Amino acid sequence: MIMRIPRAALTLAISVAVTGAASRVVAQYPNVPPPVPCQDRGAEWDAAVFDPIVSSHPPRVAVVPFRSSLSDADSANTALAMAFAGRVVERLAPLHPVLLWSPGPELVAPSASEIVALGKLNHVPYLLFGRLDAATHGITVTVRLFETAHGQLVWNPVLTGALSDLLAFEEVLVRGVSDHAGTAPATSARDASRASGTVSSVGYLRYLRGVADLANDTRGSEQQAEQEFQGAIQLDSAYAAAWAGFALSTVAQIRREGLASPNATSAATDRAVSAVRRAVRLAPQSADVWIARGAVFELVEPREYTRALASYRKAIDVSPWNADAHRKLGEALIELGATDAAIEQFHLALSEDRGDPATLVAVGALHLRARRYHDACRALNAAIANEPRFAEAYAERAFVRLHLKDLRSAYGDAETSMRLGAWLTGAVGQVMAEADARDTAGSRQHIAALASDHPANGADHPSVWVSHYLAAGYAVLGKDDRALDLLSRALPRGADLWLALQDPVFDRLRGHPRYATLIGDSRPFATGN
Repeated sequence: MIMRIPRAALTLAISVAVTGAASRVVAQYPNVPPPVPCQDRGAEWDAAVFDPIVSSHPPRVAVVPFRSSLSDADSANTALAMAFAGRVVERLAPLHPVLLWSPGPELVAPSASEIVALGKLNHVPYLLFGRLDAATHGITVTVRLFETAHGQLVWNPVLTGALSDLLAFEEVLVRGVSDHAGTAPATSARDASRASGTVSSVGYLRYLRGVADLANDTRGSEQQAEQEFQGAIQLDSAYAAAWAGFALSTVAQIRREGLASPNATSAATDRAVSAVRRAVRLAPQSADVWIARGAVFELVEPREYTRALASYRKAIDVSPWNADAHRKLGEALIELGATDAAIEQFHLALSEDRGDPATLVAVGALHLRARRYHDACRALNAAIANEPRFAEAYAERAFVRLHLKDLRSAYGDAETSMRLGAWLTGAVGQVMAEADARDTAGSRQHIAALASDHPANGADHPSVWVSHYLAAGYAVLGKDDRALDLLSRALPRGADLWLALQDPVFDRLRGHPRYATLIGDSRPFATGN
């Protein structure tokens, strides 16, 4: 089954995301080369469709994801700074904040004209920038709040302390932004539930580290995230967000790298279910908790997403402007084949988290499965322009470029994604590029090494994610039986596997009886509409 996606709907899906993506092309971090965009072909898009949609709840402030001048090896790196910014956004919910990704890290003050232009384009009266730097004894958090009518700086606190002071810093920033950007109406019980959720400063720091690890593509990062969330729970057993994070990290382990045995998977699933139930009891009005519940039910009920969809919709009901909730609902709907409904959710996600690379990668993958390769390039170019260290954007663009026969650039994207942490998808992209370049010996050697190196290689039932990409590597080498063996052993058989089978790389398998059996055994029951 090939999903047919309307051009107009897909154009709308990334309409708010790519403004500014064509800005100067420069290396943004050490060891990251300047990104080389896919070459767009065909008719140019109407620039007007890139304008943000008019929201029913106009934002008072746009928050640019915080950055750090410190290296990835430091515990106060950009990933942690972004996680901290995410918590500030959640706390500012009464002001209806939006995240605003801009091309390149904002470690220097924008000019007044740039502030005015960003404000007009995004229809926000205030812009908030932040960064973390090293201090003599800890860190310094520097924040700049601008009004966009004239581009003037209205608040510029500099907070210095230990990393464990971030909890106190959050409170200072939330109160300061609220005071300067316009105090919201009286706080309701729903708004109060969005407070930090813990009194443990160390528990809060461990939670932020868990969020950062969970967003990391590096091998084993899900296990590291689980350990951080578990540490936060040990410090504060009533910390609902940490319980939700623990559930999410456990699900991520099972769905990505997989566990050693079915018994280990079953035990981990039980822990995730227990954790998310605890989180719901502690914070029934938390969007993060309902997002975690949705992810757990996707795992527990892989062909029947009724409870998963209900959980994501509950998260949106609790927090209509929560971009993660819209994106997760959209991704679940894609797995069910409900393409138009998914596109709507991606559009809503991008209206709240403008230029979010994760959503743009989801849109790019959507285009790839629909064989709309140049449109996939546009979405992935934008993702990389907005976050040059987003590993999976490079990996996905490598797959797109292979279909466009741009082998040299595909190999470069795959290699870059590997250096940024996409150890499986990036490596498979390299294998596919080598195969297309007629380096059969090298590609066979590399896919064999990759398969033997994976801990789930000898397992009876590897994860869908591992099976998908290893099978893709074997498929391009003409090893159809090996590819089908991997796909046939993948568990769980459900919507996730059904979607993986739609990958254009498996076109050559479509007439095979085993492929038809896999489609039938994994096809989801619900449409999601």
